[in-house]
Amino acid sequence: MNFKKNILITGSQGMIGKNIINDLLNKGHKVIGIDINDKANTDFDYYQCNLISTEDTVQVLKKIFSKYKKLDCLIHLAGIDYKLEKSNKCLDDFLNISKPSIVMESINSNISMVYNIIYSLMPYFLKQEKSKIILAGSLYGSISPNPNLYLDKNGEKFFQKPIEYSISKSVFPILAKYLCAHYGHKGLVVNNVEPHAIIDEPKEDFLKNFEKISPMKRTCKVNEIVDFISYLSLSECDYLNGQTIKIDGGWSSL
Repeated sequence: MNFKKNILITGSQGMIGKNIINDLLNKGHKVIGIDINDKANTDFDYYQCNLISTEDTVQVLKKIFSKYKKLDCLIHLAGIDYKLEKSNKCLDDFLNISKPSIVMESINSNISMVYNIIYSLMPYFLKQEKSKIILAGSLYGSISPNPNLYLDKNGEKFFQKPIEYSISKSVFPILAKYLCAHYGHKGLVVNNVEPHAIIDEPKEDFLKNFEKISPMKRTCKVNEIVDFISYLSLSECDYLNGQTIKIDGGWSSL
């Protein structure tokens, strides 16, 4: 039986965030949301914060802990997924990737967000008997996106998953391992979840390509990610620690 928990969720206004929040609220738990957007109509405690700023992150956590005293779990979903537009490409067709300025902006933003929230939480978490961090990474933090997914019927590329996204997400597995190795004995449980193919309104060509390659012949359903992250946040299986767990329908088995 799970006792009522206080769970902090960054990126609470995103698609996955909203679904996880609904799931946890329906199970009777207390949810505290953080997002950069203005407060929407919510049934949970919401704080607007720019996690790229260390100062803003520290201040918002002071407010949260002055109210709640204890948080059981952080679910970190916040991130920026830049799209590779023509205006951002290098001029050389053989180097069809983002310009360095775009790459560094994305990497700096995403790594700042995850590091700031963890760094600012650690003084609180390490005073608790037990605490948990769940990082929402991406399969593309471990393997490269398959360029064949983004070819139309004429063999022309209609999209490219930007390299900066993969670089940003590749930090998450080592974060989970490092924090587990150094703070597991203090009751900190940290795991990284790598979903794949959660896509809102995908192009028809993409779906056709995906079905040809995927072992399960379909993309991931939002509830499949929500169920697992919700399980991790509430589970008493604390010996699962420092791991990166892929939810990819067997994609990485190929």
